[in-house]
Amino acid sequence: MSSDKSRFKDRFMKKQEIRRRKKVREANSKRWQECRSDSFNSTRDQQNACASTKPACVGNRIVNIQALGKNLKCHSCKSTLSLENIVNETKKGLHSIFTVICQQCQVACRVDTGDNHAVNNEATVYLIDKIHNDLTTNVVLGMLHAGVGSTELNKILACLDIPTSSPRLLKKYEQEVGPAIEAAARRSCRKAASTERKLVLEQLDELVTAELRGSVVATRRPVHEHDCRNNFTGSAKAMEADAGAELITNSSILKEANLKVKMNKGRSKDLAKNVRCIPDHLYNKHDNCGTWCKNISDDKTGLYQPKFIIKSEELYCDLQNIFALYADNAFKYCISAYSQANEAFNHTVTSKFPKNESYNTSTSGDIRVASAVLTKNVGNAYLIEIKRDLGVPINNHLIDYCKKLDENSSKKSTKAQTKEQKRRRTQLVSEREKLRMTMERTEGVIYKSNITFEIQHTYENSNSNELVNKSALQEENSIIVIFDLETSGRGRNADILQLAAVANDNVFSVYIEPTQAINKSASEINGLQNIDGELYLRNKN
Repeated sequence: MSSDKSRFKDRFMKKQEIRRRKKVREANSKRWQECRSDSFNSTRDQQNACASTKPACVGNRIVNIQALGKNLKCHSCKSTLSLENIVNETKKGLHSIFTVICQQCQVACRVDTGDNHAVNNEATVYLIDKIHNDLTTNVVLGMLHAGVGSTELNKILACLDIPTSSPRLLKKYEQEVGPAIEAAARRSCRKAASTERKLVLEQLDELVTAELRGSVVATRRPVHEHDCRNNFTGSAKAMEADAGAELITNSSILKEANLKVKMNKGRSKDLAKNVRCIPDHLYNKHDNCGTWCKNISDDKTGLYQPKFIIKSEELYCDLQNIFALYADNAFKYCISAYSQANEAFNHTVTSKFPKNESYNTSTSGDIRVASAVLTKNVGNAYLIEIKRDLGVPINNHLIDYCKKLDENSSKKSTKAQTKEQKRRRTQLVSEREKLRMTMERTEGVIYKSNITFEIQHTYENSNSNELVNKSALQEENSIIVIFDLETSGRGRNADILQLAAVANDNVFSVYIEPTQAINKSASEINGLQNIDGELYLRNKN
């Protein structure tokens, strides 16, 4: 190998060529660094220019007017600050911290848009921050009370041109508000349980206790110390039964109040008698029916019609055997209670815990159920108690709003229990039943269970010639009637002015008063005229 050659990038080249290529590469690298530096400086200058022209705070903010007015003072010279001199903004949820330059001494001052409070001891277990702002705490409390999440809140804030909050930050504040709501819910349940010792079960309208089952935990984050609410490992079908058994047998609130759930036997004999009458009622035999039967009710006499008529004797015997079994066990389910209060509470839970949202993967599900319990037992005024427990100032707007809602709810409940309202509800039910039966006479059955299965669809393929032959008339056994109509015109909305018919020696003719003007061409043919709303034939009435 020649001494003037060496290897460069796995190739044999002359040393002179290698030196030339290295110089070219160094020159290209230097040129690239210069271009990159110029581009970076140009971009930085543009950003600085935009930053100098763009205001530090844009859009709307939610502020506490009293706190903001108190903080708009310079720390050095005590002069009043102007919001036009904001140079920076730090956001913590809906709370903002402005950096304002004083016009007198040119000192940068911190201005908070609201007050802060210390986190209570119950919420510091899973929280790092010990100081929270009042505004974001109030917003999270309102979210739980209204039954919305961070997504719905941010939609509203974005439309109001207010900076949105991250779900992670709102979750931290929920961990502060949640324990206070659950503690208040437990206190209300204990109060209801103590009241249970003094009142009859039918007269108690408060919720004694509530139970929630959760079997799903969010797995997006690694396992760490958290407030886990996973207390069930079975199927979804067994959840309700397990929660019911827990409420009756293992409720800590009932045990503290020394209470037990008892089943009232009630009038099981009367119930068994009425159950045995059901097969007779279906077969239109109402001799043994009670007051529940519409056929013997005085206010609905003649309105009741059987939904269906059964005539099979074999089915009648089978029904008697089935309902006899239920009648023999009437004492097991003869409970003098109703589920209307439970359904009303379920509606309240649904308003705060929508089923289309997966809040049960965290503590949010239990917190929302506790909020529903407080709404049921205490009313909307529980918000004042929660804010007092959190150390957040209580405002007059909240007090007036809660008072107004509770008063309206109390008036509505009192009005619904009056005889006039009960009589009105019964009247409306009767009117709707009459209207339904009237409409079904002309339109058929409007709605009922399994309506599509009871409609008989029969399609017969028949020959059209056979139909014509069957409908042919026998002239020797038929009476031929010839009739004629005189109308006010040729349109579809024309009036019939004269109806005439001839059958053998019988002649029939009648004139009908017109309701509209008669067409001129029709009047020339039939000689009929409409003069001042009266019918004239050739100018004679």
